[in-house]
Parts: sequence; C-alpha cells; structure tokens
Amino acid sequence: MAAQEWEPTGETVNLLIVGGLVIVIVTYAAQAFVWLVSKSGMGDLGVMLGWYSQEGYYKANMDFIRVLRFAAIFAIFLGIIAAIVGWAKGTL
Repeated sequence: MAAQEWEPTGETVNLLIVGGLVIVIVTYAAQAFVWLVSKSGMGDLGVMLGWYSQEGYYKANMDFIRVLRFAAIFAIFLGIIAAIVGWAKGTL
C-alpha cells in the first residue's frame, strides 16, 4: 500500500494561519489579564488561602501562556509551509 501524498488546500492554510493568529492574540490578552491580577494584589483562591505565592501564580500562568503562544506560532509556520507547497503543486 503506497503512502498518500498530502496536498494542502486553501482551507488548510487558512485554518493554520488564522487559527494561529487568533491564539496569539488571545494569549496576549491572557497575559495582560494575568499581569493585571498579579499587580492588583488579587489572585485566585490558592493565593488567597496561602497555598502558593503571588509570584508563583504569575510564573505558572506565564509559562503556560508562553507554551501556548509558541504552539500557535508553530501552527502559523506550518500554514506558511502548506501555502508554499500548495502553491508549488497548484492545489490552492
């Protein structure tokens, strides 16, 4: 059984690039929210009950946001590669 060739379509390219951009925008909004909550002295229930520090809350959330943003940028990169391959094959 021969392996199938992947032929990217315009829908695939749009999904990867636009989806990646939306996730990047959402992560910047989440970063602003986490910063605002951290600087205002508020936090979630764990901070209020003393289970962990405000700094730990900020670092943990920022680490998650950075990983999510990296994944979104990788999706955009894959979308660009798909656009190049689709353009070269004429399947866009």
